[in-house]
Amino acid sequence: MKIIPHSLPTLGAREAAAAARAVRSGLAEGKEAAAFEAAAARFLGLHGGAAVNSGTTALALGLKALGAGPGKEVILPAYARTALFQAVRMTGAEPVAADVHWHDMNLSVAQARRRMTHRTAAVVAVHGFGASVELEPLLKLGIPLVEELSQALGAVDYNRRKLGTFGAFAVLSFSASGLLSTGQGGMVLSSDRRILDAVRDLRACGDRPAAVLRLDAGMTEAQAAVGSVQLSRLPSFLAARRRWADRYREALLGTPWEAPLQIYGRVYGRFVVKSPRTITDALLASFEKAGAAVVRPVRRPLHWDLPGAGAFPVAERVWRRSLSLPIYPLLREEAFRRVLHALKNAA
Repeated sequence: MKIIPHSLPTLGAREAAAAARAVRSGLAEGKEAAAFEAAAARFLGLHGGAAVNSGTTALALGLKALGAGPGKEVILPAYARTALFQAVRMTGAEPVAADVHWHDMNLSVAQARRRMTHRTAAVVAVHGFGASVELEPLLKLGIPLVEELSQALGAVDYNRRKLGTFGAFAVLSFSASGLLSTGQGGMVLSSDRRILDAVRDLRACGDRPAAVLRLDAGMTEAQAAVGSVQLSRLPSFLAARRRWADRYREALLGTPWEAPLQIYGRVYGRFVVKSPRTITDALLASFEKAGAAVVRPVRRPLHWDLPGAGAFPVAERVWRRSLSLPIYPLLREEAFRRVLHALKNAA
């Protein structure tokens, strides 16, 4: 039996043609990357972008541009991908975890405030699974705000303002499991020219002085060409995800599974349901046996890798109770029904 993948990028003839065009151009001119950066910045209404080889690199270089480094701290949600943890460590700063809310699984402003010190360089707000964090209270903390937008590109707040436009910069990842996919890659987007210039300087070694640690971390031309096509298709991707989310929500009525909140302006980078009981390895194995890749949205809470970090009861409860269902434009009816069947049998 063929396994229904949890994530699947929507790639086709237009992406293949764009990649081929980049190859024919010689790959090293930088025109495709510049075009992708400009298109992404226009989409959000920001000044510009800096494309790099991964989302982790994008966050690390953006944080360095903000002044994160040895002796500094960066606040992260305890319930988030370990790539954030790695990005902070790449700068030399210390990651500091803060607990999250149960209802939307996003960073708690109150908990972030408790974790602030005179060494705090930034707070990273992950718009988890496509729903906005509490932006205005976070901005009032008075420390630089970074928006992690990989699962929320195209989402807006209650004033119809696009997420990614509130902080010092926004960061995107273009992995195969994202809203947009170039295979790998990431981007920093900002209206602060100093941040953009710093990231562009740090992403290329060239023949520059060796005193500053730089990386050969630019995005390839083929990836950027694919990214531009993917960005042009984003509205249709988001619409398809909304349709599947509506189908899931309707089908789960009357079951023990709790569907994600219908928050205004959200997109569905993930469709995460909550169980009335603890998710066990046996339960996860039952989905695999049924041929459906139903997985934990976050493999392990960040604070598990921070000895002595303290207690994070909500993040741990969310981790114990949450599952992510397959949702992407290429999902098909038969696969959708098989996922639902497996989910209802597991309830």
